[in-house]
Amino acid sequence: MSLRYNLRVWTRYLETQQDVWTAKTDPDRLADEFRPWIPYSFPDSARSALRRAFRDEGEPVHVELRIGPAGFRWPMSICLDEAGVVFHDTSTNALFRDWRHEHRIHPATDGCLYVDEIQFTPALPRARMWAKLTERMMQHRHQRAATWLRAEQGCIGVAALRAM
Repeated sequence: MSLRYNLRVWTRYLETQQDVWTAKTDPDRLADEFRPWIPYSFPDSARSALRRAFRDEGEPVHVELRIGPAGFRWPMSICLDEAGVVFHDTSTNALFRDWRHEHRIHPATDGCLYVDEIQFTPALPRARMWAKLTERMMQHRHQRAATWLRAEQGCIGVAALRAM
């Protein structure tokens, strides 16, 4: 039986909540966060679906990404919970038996706190290794985003990973 994990990664941005929301819902910025480790891009159909997902609260939109040179399939459902504040995506794929990823922005007096919270169960052997790789990838995403969004030093990609 594979373990289920909870991963929380946060960054304190010195930008407005709206500026962070705009960056975190832009398909090109999302793809840039993974580079150079996981190359992918959004086809036009996925871009259109994402625009719908980030416009209509409570209406899940289904998207399938092709990742890397081999075209690994990552099917997912994206749902806007509260515009400008929180959305989540879910997936079941070859790497994860289940995946639920919440993206939330908390306001602050001089910026905002962006939090990724993910509950997942690796589908492959060596679940702990996959959990640690997931943690490192999410920290990488936060560090990449901090190259175009001003962030407070020492508060970039702070992570907590635990088995549930």
